[in-house]
Amino acid sequence: MRTVDFNEYNAKRQKFVKQRAALELRRGPARRQRDPLERALLLRLDRARWQKWLATGRLKKAGRRLYVWA
Repeated sequence: MRTVDFNEYNAKRQKFVKQRAALELRRGPARRQRDPLERALLLRLDRARWQKWLATGRLKKAGRRLYVWA
């Protein structure tokens, strides 16, 4: 198994990140477009999960747009 010196790796990584930032290279998220039926289904499942959490008390409403885990 190959060994890696963490300090060396970290130094190379920081250099790489700085170079990318200087060149302003931005990579967007790789995602595909969902078909309308799949999107509607996922939204329905999310709403159902959210409502279940509220009903069971796992999630509580703490303000107009603020929720806290209980």
